[in-house]
Amino acid sequence: SAGEISGDIHASDLMRELRKQKPDLKFVGLGGKNMISAGLIPIAEDVSTYSTVGLVDSLRFYFKKLFLFRKAVKYIKENRANLKAILLVDNQGFNVPLAKASKKLGLYVIYYFPPHVSVWGEWNASVLDKNVDLILVPLYSDYLTFKKYTKKAIFTGHPLLDKVSPQKGSMEWKRKEGLNRKKYLVMLMPGSRYQEIENLLDPMLEASRILSQQYDCEIVLAISHSKFKKIIDDTIKKKNLKKEVHIISGNIYQAMNASDVIILSSGTASLEAVLLKKPPVICYKISPTSFFIGKFLVKNKLIGLPNIILNKKIFPELLQKEFNPERIVREALYFLKLPRNKRSEYNKYYEKVKGRLGSKGVIEKVATIILEKIGNG
Repeated sequence: SAGEISGDIHASDLMRELRKQKPDLKFVGLGGKNMISAGLIPIAEDVSTYSTVGLVDSLRFYFKKLFLFRKAVKYIKENRANLKAILLVDNQGFNVPLAKASKKLGLYVIYYFPPHVSVWGEWNASVLDKNVDLILVPLYSDYLTFKKYTKKAIFTGHPLLDKVSPQKGSMEWKRKEGLNRKKYLVMLMPGSRYQEIENLLDPMLEASRILSQQYDCEIVLAISHSKFKKIIDDTIKKKNLKKEVHIISGNIYQAMNASDVIILSSGTASLEAVLLKKPPVICYKISPTSFFIGKFLVKNKLIGLPNIILNKKIFPELLQKEFNPERIVREALYFLKLPRNKRSEYNKYYEKVKGRLGSKGVIEKVATIILEKIGNG
């Protein structure tokens, strides 16, 4: 079960590796287009766009998720004799309760990309100890927290190490996309959830207007899922920015690799940017009520994955009122005009983040651990 776009991608990569090591494996459950293309037999439609952040914001898809949860539990009950294990990926609001239900039914439960217990919700570590048999943890800071509560956690390293690294050919990619190779390239990544698109897109586009018209930058925008295309196209058209903003929906890593700075929604993309040695301007905005409640729940005031890994705010984080077009432009220009000595300093931070993510071969290692634990029969 995975319920976010990033989780859908990580789960699909793991499915392919599991099937590579054990070709007769079958996967049934909840996921998105990436898992389905990797061989998932879905028990419902693509669920990867129903994810939310924030207690109040989560109400938006509450009844939809409740329906899916009941459907998943019903399927598990009816088919448990044929199920070797329950594999949960990220999406803690849905998957932690599903872990409890699955454990009660006597199934072997695996959690890959468990909750970020080093950042907030440390109580989830003891909850997972009671309801999960194997906890596969990509971030070392989370692993250290899990270790205080359980012996079931294994630090795996982060699978992005196997997927993301700087590439050559940026100029050729710009030429193919019809972009001016002499201009700075600014990339917008407004997120992979409806609430992120709705909250982040407008200020990002206003910032892009300033960067394009006043500072002669080229702008590209990545669409994370086809379901978001209409709202993005309509907003760009409404703002009369069709000439300024180039839509990218193909190989997003090529676009990120060719960019000089990336303005993005907090999440996996910030880590991808740093692994590509591109400076991220990390943005986020949720409902004021969710933000207020969240302040009492978080242990770590940092939200960007690279900053969390470094335990220091190295890359800008624009939250709530600080997330506005003027501030976005200021932070983007800071990186675009960075002197050589400062670039060298940031290169050291990029390498530090990479060094703290473990070693390569993560997906292969995770798949091997899972197959050893559940047996090859």
